[in-house]
Amino acid sequence: MMMAFWMTVGFICFATRASAEEPKPCLTPSRYMGSVTMTLALGNLYRHDYDYDAIKQRLHTKMFHNDEFVCEDLFLFKQRVHYSFKNDHCSKLPHDSDFKPFGVPKNATFLSQVVLGTLSTPGHGLVVNNWKNSNTGLLSTFTDADCLPVSQVMEDAERGVFITNSFFNNLLVYRSDAFVIPETCKHANLEPEKHAELQEIEDGNNYFLSFFQNQ
Repeated sequence: MMMAFWMTVGFICFATRASAEEPKPCLTPSRYMGSVTMTLALGNLYRHDYDYDAIKQRLHTKMFHNDEFVCEDLFLFKQRVHYSFKNDHCSKLPHDSDFKPFGVPKNATFLSQVVLGTLSTPGHGLVVNNWKNSNTGLLSTFTDADCLPVSQVMEDAERGVFITNSFFNNLLVYRSDAFVIPETCKHANLEPEKHAELQEIEDGNNYFLSFFQNQ
């Protein structure tokens, strides 16, 4: 009985020390799906329902602007190409930016750990960590478990302040078919320049890629 008591005390002490350790920068799961809203300084609202695959370096998203569906986009970073498609139309565009694994960068400063909701009732609270990137000024919040995005706040010299909120993150579903090039895109020619009618799509995608890459 005494042995069991001291083993219990030792476990409690270890758990207390472990929970008191400062969180370290982390990466999100290599494959997951989720949604993110992006609120811009001028009141515009973008939403992206996306699939993330860090293993094969690719992103798929359905973009909505002020609740209206805009298009689907497929970013294939290794092939350095971007497909933007809707209905029977597809644009094949060059994509020159490098893939960056999503998460909290190594140079980020830990600010605080808080609970969203409550821990007094099981299943009613979420432990999250707040971070600041000293290079970009980005303020971000990620879950303590699994390192999933919760929110970001960033000020851009050209675009002002924009805020992201993440939700419906799902680790159990991997939609490999989301990364299949649609039939309408398989014979599309690479367009060296972006057309004026693609400006709305380009703006929305710039914010979306900022969500992943301005860490």
